Formats: sequence, C-alpha cells, structure tokens
Amino acid sequence: MKRDSDITKKEYLLLLMGVAALYFLSGKLSFFLSVSSSIVTLAIFFAEGVSLAAVLIYGKRVWPGVFGGQLLLALSSGLGWLPSLLISAINSAEILLAYHIFRYLNFSPHLRNLHHLYMLFGVIIFILQPFSAILGNIVLVMFGNNSLSMLGVNLFSWWFGNVMGQLLITPMLLIFYRDRQSLSLKPLLILLLFLLFCYGVFFYAPIENMALLLSITIPLIVFILVYLGFIYAMIGVLILSLVSLFSMHEGVGIFTAAQSSMDNLININFYIFAHIFVIYVYGVLIGEKEEALATLARMNEELEVRVKEEVKKRQEKEELLLVQSRQAQMGEMISMIAHQWRQPLNTLSLLVHKLYIKSQLGPLEDTFIHDFKENCTRQIRQMSQTIEDFRAFFKPQKKRKCFHLDSMVKEVTLLLEPLFQKEQIRIELDIHANIQVNGFENELSQVLINLLSNAKDVILQHEISVQKRFVRVGVEKRENEAYIYVEDHAGGIDTAIIDRIFDPYFSTKEEKNGTGLGLYMSRTIIEKHMDGKLYVQNTEDGAMFVIVLKMQTC
Repeated sequence: MKRDSDITKKEYLLLLMGVAALYFLSGKLSFFLSVSSSIVTLAIFFAEGVSLAAVLIYGKRVWPGVFGGQLLLALSSGLGWLPSLLISAINSAEILLAYHIFRYLNFSPHLRNLHHLYMLFGVIIFILQPFSAILGNIVLVMFGNNSLSMLGVNLFSWWFGNVMGQLLITPMLLIFYRDRQSLSLKPLLILLLFLLFCYGVFFYAPIENMALLLSITIPLIVFILVYLGFIYAMIGVLILSLVSLFSMHEGVGIFTAAQSSMDNLININFYIFAHIFVIYVYGVLIGEKEEALATLARMNEELEVRVKEEVKKRQEKEELLLVQSRQAQMGEMISMIAHQWRQPLNTLSLLVHKLYIKSQLGPLEDTFIHDFKENCTRQIRQMSQTIEDFRAFFKPQKKRKCFHLDSMVKEVTLLLEPLFQKEQIRIELDIHANIQVNGFENELSQVLINLLSNAKDVILQHEISVQKRFVRVGVEKRENEAYIYVEDHAGGIDTAIIDRIFDPYFSTKEEKNGTGLGLYMSRTIIEKHMDGKLYVQNTEDGAMFVIVLKMQTC
C-alpha cells in the first residue's frame, strides 16, 4: 500500500476522480447487464472489486473517491439523497474496514502465494460483504426502497453479487498493477479471438448443457494462463463473464433457460466462480512454483559465489601456510647444513693453524703445500655437496615421476643420520619390498624428514633413555598400496589431542621450537599432491605415523 506522501495534491485529486469514475462506470455496467431494475441485484457488481483493489493499492485515502462514485451511482439509479448518502457512507466504511483488517493480517497485495489469496477470499466472503449487505439493506428498508418481506432475498443478492465482483475484479487489478511494467500488447490478439469465440458460443451456437460448456471454456482459460500468463487469463475470465451476462440480458443461451432471472443470475455466478477458482488456484500455484524456482536459482548462484570465495580464501590460506612451512623448513635446512659443516670447518681450521705453525718454523715444502691444498679442497667439496644434497631434497618438483620408495627412504635417513647420531638416536630401517610409485619424490622426502625430525624432538623432549632412543622406518606392500611408517618409542600421543595434531598452528612442542605447520603441510602434501593418506596411531610404547600411497605402473 502506498503512503500519502508518495503523490502530490494534484495527483491525489486525479486519483480520487479516477476511482470515482471507474466505480461509477463499472457499477452502471453491472446494472445494465442485470435484467432487474432494482438497485439490489445478483449480477456481478464490478464496482465493489474496483473499490477494494483501490484501497489495497493506494491505501485508505481513496475512500472519498469510492464515496463520490457510489453517490453518483445511487442517485442515477433513482435513490433519494439521504439513502444515497448513507449507502455511500456504508461502502466507504467497508473499504476502510478492509484497509485495517488487511493491514492487521500483514496482507500482501502482490498475491504471490495461496495463503494471501485465501486470506483475500475469506475476508471478502465472511466479513466485508456481510457487513455491507446487512447495513445497506437496512437503509433501503428504512427508506421504503425495499420491502421487509424481501429482506432475506435482497441480503443474499447484495452479498452474492458483491462477492463475485470482488473475487473477479480485485485480484485481477492487483496483479495488473503488480505486473504493469512487464505487460505486452501481443497477447491481446489471442484475447480478441477468445472474445469472438465466446460471443459465437453464446449467441450463434448456444450450448444448453452446463457441464459441456464448462468442459470447453475452463480448458481455454487454463490454456491462456499457461501460455500467456496470469493477468491475461483473468482478463479472459472477465471477458467470459461480460459475454455471459450480455447473453442473458439479450435473452439468448443457456443462462435464459431458468424460470426466473434470479436463477439465471445464480447460474452465471457459479459458472464464473468455477473459472475464478480454477484460474486463481492454478495460477497462484504456478506463480509459487516460478518464485520457488527463481529463489532456488538465486540461492544456487549465491552459494556458487560463496563456494568460490571460500575456495579462494582456502587456497590463499594454504598458500600462506605453505610459505610459512617452507620458511620453517629452510630454517631446519640451515640448521642441518650448519651441523654438517661443523666437522669440515673444524678440519679447515686445524689445517690453517697447522700451516701457520709450519710457516713460523721455516720455509714451506712443496709437498706440504700440495697436501694442504688437497685437504682443503676435499673439505670444501664435502661442504658444497652437503648444500647440494639438502637443496635437492627441498627443491619443488613441477612434474610427477616414478621413483623407488626404498631408495628415497635410505637417502633421507642417510642425510639425517649425523643429526640423530649427535643425540644418540638410532634409525632402524625395516624395508620389505622394492616398491615404485608415481609422484613428487622431493615432497615425499620433505614429509619423511618432517616425521623423523618430530620423532627426534619428542624423544629428546621426554628424555628417553639411550637404550630406547631409536626410530623405526619401514616400507611394505599391502595389496595395491604402499605403506611407509615412522615409529618412535617415546610414550605416544595424548588421546585428548591426537585428533588435532594435523590442524594448522597446533603444536605439542615448546613455542620457540614448533610452528604447528609441519604435520598440517605433511598431510596436505600426501593427500592433495600424492593422492594418499597420512594418519597416526598410538602403539604400545609410542606413536606411529603411517603414509599410504597407491601403487601405479610406471
């Protein structure tokens, strides 16, 4: 419903004049099509539908237009000034009552679901028209326009005619206003053909059987609904009601067969009501379906956008974690290189010191100089090879390749052995098969280095005795899968945290020694890059990390 502040005074005056004119003309049309000269008629009273639609669209401010239109209609029908004023006041009060009822019920004039359609019909049938019919007929009886003996018939006639007017016209105008921007003139040709068809059926080939008539016209209306749209189907029902009323007015067709005009009008009203019921229920169901499909499509689009955003965020997060993990690995690599260089540097220091002492004692011999050069070159070559070894392990691979698991495991353990020997930790190999897999050897080596380093750290953290300071590394084949396991004897992992150790930034080490990224990135590498699995389980004396890889023909 529009607010009063939406239009200017000039627009408001034009609105009132338009409502009054439309009310008056549609009311005169109803009286013309009715065979009775009485102001109370069973004929479909189109004006009631106009007034209710106006108040639902523009709000309670339209009541003066309804009052003016009804006043002109009553006076032109032969009523006196006082009863005309009272009837106009009653109709105005009716739309004000409708405004407050529908506002209280949170009614939506867009009519996009059956709930609001049923709400509209219920208020019309059980509240608005009983209110209008009772008060209006009391006024007519008081001023002698209708007899008291005919009160029951007049009450029914007023109620039924007004109900049909509102059921037919109000929803049509509401949906016309809702969809006015998307309406087209192209379907008017089909509606014109439908008008000619209805005129032919009622005037030139009249059908005397109601069931046969309904079986022809209802499918045509449904056809218009499905192929043209809801608003055009309702216009079709309006056309059908006008032609059927006009045929009765002219004394032609099935609606002149009854003995009284009242029976004929009742037949027409029920005939039109059948179309109204079918078209509104079926049409609203189609509308609900289309709205549900549109909502579902919109939700799918929003979900797709959200999924893309989340995937992008996750990728960015994993890239950040990968960078942090590589930085941590670089720190570990530097630490390992520093440890491996310690002995060659000590040797070089001794050689230089020996050279200095020798030079203080006298001239240096050529053989001594040659030996000094060879020894220094050997140590420097060893240091350079250490860098190459570690760089090869930590260098990213762009393509998969076939490699032997036993060779990879032996190279990794050989690289780390000096560090383990320093802490008096043994590495025991348990390799039962020579297995080939296809994947990224360097990345798998980094995972194995990380698992071995974690095993070493946990042994030192728990101050395990020298006898139990060993880590077992195994390789074995089970059906079409290769298993690599790293097992320590450091007491195992607390069951309260074992399910969280693969989470990012989760670490059991002291804050200065652990980033919480090693196991997370290890699982990411195994699952996403190697199409395998990485899990952990407690054993009798410690913990065992297991890598499962699919064996492929190389």
